[in-house]
Amino acid sequence: MDKELVLVKWIDIVSENNWMTKEEAIKWADNNKGIQYTVGWVLKRNKSYILIASTRDEKLNEGFNDFNKIPLKNIIEITFLDKGQKKE
Repeated sequence: MDKELVLVKWIDIVSENNWMTKEEAIKWADNNKGIQYTVGWVLKRNKSYILIASTRDEKLNEGFNDFNKIPLKNIIEITFLDKGQKKE
């Protein structure tokens, strides 16, 4: 079974739970982009999301753990690590 090993650069939500003025909140939001990086094997991809498993058990044919479901609209870039090529 061959699954693609990828590095996904994507945008996550960011949150803050402190009192601040509107101007402070806008400055905070502008400085917190929410960029995340996830590495793993692609288990599924459709028009809505990509499903990645970050841990794989070598002894189990279909043994995966640590799943991330990332909406495609949040993805900035996908790098295929086994091929060293960038897509999207």
